[in-house]
Amino acid sequence: MKPISHPFLSSSSSTTLLFSASVLLVFISCTTTTTTTEAAISLPKNVTIPAVIVFGDSIVDQGNNNNIKTLVKCNFPPYGKDFMGGKPTGRFSNGKTPADMMAEELGIKELIPAYLDPNLQDKDLPTGVSFASGATGFDPQTPAIVSVISLDEQMKMFKEYIGRLKGMVGEERTNFILTNSIYLVVAGSDDLANTYFTIGIRRLQYNVNSYTDLMVRGASNFVKELHELGAKRIGVFGAAPIGCLPSQRTLGGGILVRHCAENYNQAAQMFNAKVPVALSSLKSSLNDAKARLVYIDIYNPLLDLIQNHEKYDLVIINREQGLLLPIKGVVALEISKITLTAEENAQPVRVCDLCMAEVSQRLSNAKEAASKSVGLQSHEDLAKKLHEEMERNRKPSSGFRSDGSSGRRMKEVARPTCTVHLQV
Repeated sequence: MKPISHPFLSSSSSTTLLFSASVLLVFISCTTTTTTTEAAISLPKNVTIPAVIVFGDSIVDQGNNNNIKTLVKCNFPPYGKDFMGGKPTGRFSNGKTPADMMAEELGIKELIPAYLDPNLQDKDLPTGVSFASGATGFDPQTPAIVSVISLDEQMKMFKEYIGRLKGMVGEERTNFILTNSIYLVVAGSDDLANTYFTIGIRRLQYNVNSYTDLMVRGASNFVKELHELGAKRIGVFGAAPIGCLPSQRTLGGGILVRHCAENYNQAAQMFNAKVPVALSSLKSSLNDAKARLVYIDIYNPLLDLIQNHEKYDLVIINREQGLLLPIKGVVALEISKITLTAEENAQPVRVCDLCMAEVSQRLSNAKEAASKSVGLQSHEDLAKKLHEEMERNRKPSSGFRSDGSSGRRMKEVARPTCTVHLQV
C-alpha cells in the first residue's frame, strides 16, 4: 500500500508518474466505500472514490472508436500485444491505458470499459466508463475532420449515462457517484498536432496564441458543464510534447534527422500554461467549496522520459528512430515491427514508417486539391472539403495489395486505420 498524506503529492518515480493523476485528485469526502479490486493506494478512511469517469482522446479511448464509422481505429495488431491475452481492444496502446491504471490503483476495478462497447454490462456503470474517442479535441473542427466523437457528443453520452444510472441505483446513489467520482478530461494534443500544424486549416484564421485561447475556452466550458451535472473532482490533462511524437518528428522535425519539432512543443507549452489559469478562474466563479479542478502536467514527465531515458532504465537502441525500450522491466512504448509481406523470409517493416509515408502523401494530395477548390467561404468549408478529399484518396498504396494474393501485400488489419492513428 502507498499511503497518501496530502492531495498534491508528486513523485519522480517512473511508475508513479503514470498515476500522478490519482495522487493529485484525492479529495476529502465524508463517507467510505468498499471496492472489489485490491487498491495499491491506501485512501484515508473518510475518502471514497466510487468511479473513474473519462472523456477525451486516444490516450483514454478504451475502444469507443471501434463502434463508429471512422478511419481512426486501432483494433488490430500490434496494438494490445501486452494486454491480457495479447488481443487488440481498441485501446491506443500496447496494454492498459492511464484510465485503467488509475482505476486499478484506486482499487475500483481492473479495467475501465468503453461506453459504446456492445458488451458493456449494467454492473459496469456505477464504477465508471470512458466516453473518449481517439483523435478528438477541444476544437470542434478536430473531431469533424476524421469523423470521431466530439466532446459535445461525449457530454450527451454522459447525460445518457446519468439517466441509466438513476434507473439502476436510484437518484440518491447516482448523486453520490457523481459527486465523489474522479473525472479525467484528456484532450488538446490532436488539436495542435493535427488540426493546427499537420492539416493547417486553423492557421488560416488563428495564430498559435489565439488558437490555444480557443482550445482553453473549449476546455473551460466543458469542465463547467461537467460541474453543472454534479462533478466535483475534475482533472484536466495538459498537452503532451507533441513535437516528439513519431509522426510529428517526421513531418515537422526534418525527414532525415527527425528531431522533436520545437515549434510544436512550444505551442503545447503555451496551451499548458493557460489551462491552470483558466481552471483557477473557473473555480472562483463556481462558488462551490467542494469543487476541485486540477491541472495534470503530462508534458514535463514525458519530455523527461525522452531526454533523460537512462533515469528510467530505458535505452535508445536506434538513435535515428529514437526508440525507447525497457531494460529493467519499466513499461515504455516502442515502435513495433510486423511483417507486411507475404514472402516467408521477409524482413519486418516498421508500421510507423509505412503509415507515415502514406498519410503524408494523402494529406499533401488532399490539401492541394482542397486549396484549388472554388467557393470556399470559411475554414469550415475548407475542413469539409479536406475531409472529402481524404476520403476520396483512400486507396491502397502502389506495391501493396489487400486481396490475399501472393507477392508483397499489406495485411488488411494494418490498413487503413494506422495511417490516421499515427497523427493522433
